[in-house]
Amino acid sequence: MDLQPTVPLPRPQDLLYDNGLGGFSPDGREYCIYLAPGQVTPAPWTNVIANPHFGSLASESGLGASWAENSGENRLSPWGMIRSPMSPASAVFAR
Repeated sequence: MDLQPTVPLPRPQDLLYDNGLGGFSPDGREYCIYLAPGQVTPAPWTNVIANPHFGSLASESGLGASWAENSGENRLSPWGMIRSPMSPASAVFAR
């Protein structure tokens, strides 16, 4: 598999409350994070996106996992409960 580097998106100059790592879009509907190659956020974070039938995790490091109905019993992608770096099992790309 020949993986090509992703072309970086241009950093908007009109972010609201820009803190150097990101800010809110001009309409205030989303928070945009823009990191230079090799740059990381100051603290790790994970978002859980779920409803009663499906759930997914997304983190700053690209870690992703998903499940159906019950996160402990019906994992759709593997994940562990350890505090060491893990390779992403699945990915969520939201734009």
